[in-house]
Amino acid sequence: MKKGTCLLLMLCAAALYGRQVKVDSLLARAGELKDGEERCNTYNLLADEYCKKGDTAAYTWCLKALELAEKLDYKKGLAQANQSLGFYYDIQKSNYDSALIFYNKAISLAAELGDKALLASVYIGTGTVYYYKGSLDKSAEYYLSGLKNAEAAGDTRKQASALIGLGNVYSSYPDNTSKALDHFLRARDIYEKMGYKEGLVSAYANIAGAYGQKQEYDKALEFHFKAMTLEEELGYLSGLGETYSNIGVIYYYQLSFDKALEYFLKSMKLRESINDEKGMGNAALNIGAVYSEMKQYDRAIEYQQKALQTAKKINSFEKLQVAYEALAGTYRKAGKHDEAYSFLELSMAFRDSLLNEKASEQIAEMQTRYDTEKKDKDNQLLRAESEQKNLVIWFTGVVAAVMLLLVFFILRSYRHKQKANLALSALNREIELQKEIVEEKNKNITDSIVYAQRIQQSLLPTEKYIERCLHRHNKN
Repeated sequence: MKKGTCLLLMLCAAALYGRQVKVDSLLARAGELKDGEERCNTYNLLADEYCKKGDTAAYTWCLKALELAEKLDYKKGLAQANQSLGFYYDIQKSNYDSALIFYNKAISLAAELGDKALLASVYIGTGTVYYYKGSLDKSAEYYLSGLKNAEAAGDTRKQASALIGLGNVYSSYPDNTSKALDHFLRARDIYEKMGYKEGLVSAYANIAGAYGQKQEYDKALEFHFKAMTLEEELGYLSGLGETYSNIGVIYYYQLSFDKALEYFLKSMKLRESINDEKGMGNAALNIGAVYSEMKQYDRAIEYQQKALQTAKKINSFEKLQVAYEALAGTYRKAGKHDEAYSFLELSMAFRDSLLNEKASEQIAEMQTRYDTEKKDKDNQLLRAESEQKNLVIWFTGVVAAVMLLLVFFILRSYRHKQKANLALSALNREIELQKEIVEEKNKNITDSIVYAQRIQQSLLPTEKYIERCLHRHNKN
């Protein structure tokens, strides 16, 4: 066994042991604590550690933290548990839509708490998800929000993290490489002042990448080696495997194929030791490319076939397309044109499939955005209609109340009038009766007077009779 291989295996074992010691310590602490906020915080720390290890147990600890936080009504713990779930779906599952769901929940809770430091952390995580989704505008938006909240909280570590995120967005545009480098250097200065080695790994790797884009390869190697030294010290195996590959790429661009091959093979061995299948596939493609340039076509095809098998195993259309294209190129260089043509056809078929898949994803994303906007508009319309209906109901109610009052007063007035009319009618009837009585009495009186006159006339002599008597008396 070669000395370098032995050293690498010892490094892997030491790194895994160190991380396991930390996990064991957290597990022991979680067992000692009673249900409370501190235990919930420990669960969240365990979730993060398992996530960094690539261990699926991370999900279990995320759920434990979430359940305990809900039981305690511990909103900060609940926000952190949702953040951990977002991190899990991003890092371990590459399920970016699910990651965004949990990150958005964490943002809402952190905003409700007014916790600027926590908000900064979740915004940065969300920005990273959008970066991987290729939504660079959204990514920059969330990184900027993370930076502003980190500055408000006075958290320099998170400020540096947000600067690296923004630098990555800028580096996606060739014309903005210098601006990207400026952000990476600012982050490096913060981490160096803090003495924060974990952050420096990220800063050095990104600075090296920016110099590589600018084709300043010696500067790129300088910072890749700085990152490599810290990753070996800290035991960051996954990152170290990527750094070995990046160093190999720089040597490849410099046409130093022996050096490039050395670091690609280091990357392959390290990724095999941690069972990083995606990384193994990338390393195999890089090794194949070097052998192809060295005109060792059989060795090139051997490693490119390994990359092809890995792509099939992890079901990656993108890696399949790249592997088929690499094989087509190697067979063409080897003068085997029939095989080259066959693999080129397969590469083009998968490229078309990828384009259709990406188009479908974009259509699905646009449809989701449309559905969301439509739903918001529908909700606004429903709210407006509801308000209008409420206004109509209120107005109708008022009118009905006024009408009822009016009817009440009309009825009361009618009843009073009816009672008055009845009283008046009764009074008139009474008057008529009294009138009839008076008339009857008057009639009786009149009849009595007439009757008396008749009696009187029958008893007394008439005037003619008296005249005749007087006349006769005068004659005598």
